[in-house]
Amino acid sequence: MNNANFKILDRSSNLKDTNYVIISAGKGKEDNSKIYIEYYAFSFLEGLIWDKYREYNNRKKIKITSLDIKRILDGIIIAANGLGKVDEKEIKDILKFDLYSPKYPLSDLIENLDYFKDFIIKFTNCILDFAEKEKYIIINRENIESF
Repeated sequence: MNNANFKILDRSSNLKDTNYVIISAGKGKEDNSKIYIEYYAFSFLEGLIWDKYREYNNRKKIKITSLDIKRILDGIIIAANGLGKVDEKEIKDILKFDLYSPKYPLSDLIENLDYFKDFIIKFTNCILDFAEKEKYIIINRENIESF
């Protein structure tokens, strides 16, 4: 797997053949209030989200208060700081794969751990900005095909 999958997608790029998640601030009516993330990268964060927000599930749209988002982001940042030179079992523990396992091979993540950590920094900064401006965030998983 290449590092291209660990990034926030450009809205103008062709998303037609991509599984992606849209995260929007509030109602997300303005272009700068949404980000598009390839599901591949997002899937490695879902255990951390569920760990801090037990209402998280496989629904297509999930509305989370900004207060809860900040708590989730704190957990993600702590996890990212723990992703140094760790083995496979430690990565599974840090990313809470026992709670919510990604559908992609862990070997891909291990090979691209530095890119994943960079993605986490960009992701958390962007979502924190949303949480500062709005009362809630919506995670929209409607553009994910079943596996």
